[in-house]
Amino acid sequence: MVLLKYKLSKGVDHWYEPVKAEEVAPFFTDYLTAKEYRRKIDVIDTGLKKVASLLERIPMTKWSGSSKG
Repeated sequence: MVLLKYKLSKGVDHWYEPVKAEEVAPFFTDYLTAKEYRRKIDVIDTGLKKVASLLERIPMTKWSGSSKG
């Protein structure tokens, strides 16, 4: 959902364009650390390069694994 939120933030004319992990990593990190309850669940204390690497390694099926739809 964070990835979709990022893509939608690019606007109506550009939301469907592909993105790179390096481009999304700052948004992803900011989103997860913006609220205290998120920081308690997912501690992100690594640099943006490590976050980008994580985003590249984990397949999208892992991100949406809890979805029943």
